[in-house]
Amino acid sequence: MRQRIRRFIKPIRQFGRAAPLLYRNRRNKNLRRVFDAYIGFIPLNLFSAPLSWFIRLLRAPQRFERDDQRPHRFYMPALATAPFAPEDDVSKYLEENWDTIRSEYLALAPKTVQTPSKALVAEGAWNTFPLLRAAKIADDNVKRCPKTWSIVEKCPLPWGALGGVYFSILSPGTKIAPHFGPSNVKYRYHLTIQEADDAQIRSADEWRTWPEGKCLILDDSFEHEVAHNGQTARVVLIVDCWRPDLTEAEREFITQLHQCWA
Repeated sequence: MRQRIRRFIKPIRQFGRAAPLLYRNRRNKNLRRVFDAYIGFIPLNLFSAPLSWFIRLLRAPQRFERDDQRPHRFYMPALATAPFAPEDDVSKYLEENWDTIRSEYLALAPKTVQTPSKALVAEGAWNTFPLLRAAKIADDNVKRCPKTWSIVEKCPLPWGALGGVYFSILSPGTKIAPHFGPSNVKYRYHLTIQEADDAQIRSADEWRTWPEGKCLILDDSFEHEVAHNGQTARVVLIVDCWRPDLTEAEREFITQLHQCWA
């Protein structure tokens, strides 16, 4: 019961913290798509379109375009929906630097590191080696992987907006339970450092594998899960980046919103 109450109260508090920012930008035509977004179940357009705000609030339970896409913190309905995205400039850039990243990981990264979310690990072990998490740089790890960091920091990282950069190590026999990411404003790039047979990821109704040296682009606001039934560890570098279909003005404003909530 307490968790349900918190889930209800938190978006209200977040909306209150962001209210001055929303009010100041209510007439900015370049931010219309962001004002059509939701913090949790609360629409952002109270100040930009007060007449429609109440109706959208009442219809908030039906705000998602698809049942298999339900980001719980921040949702922009105007963005295109697909569980996996086609290759783009960021994925090509990461693939071009694969050999450098792989060599540095194999030389410097530890074999065992902290599991990010034990609640999601139904079986086995899922470990990470973070370089950036929740807008905080893991200085000690970055010092151990300076070339990798110099490569990824040139990517359009969503600083302060629910992003991260980390090596993800999946042990054989591991299953990660189905779950949704917090937002649909970023893509999660998986650069495969070490391929493993019979390791798969499902997003929505589509299953994919991780070919070595290639980059898979996931919209993790869709329900996704992982199953590794192979014999060797699967290693990917995960890099969260802004979606390419967001404008610079939208990215800056979304960052400011998240800073209000931080």
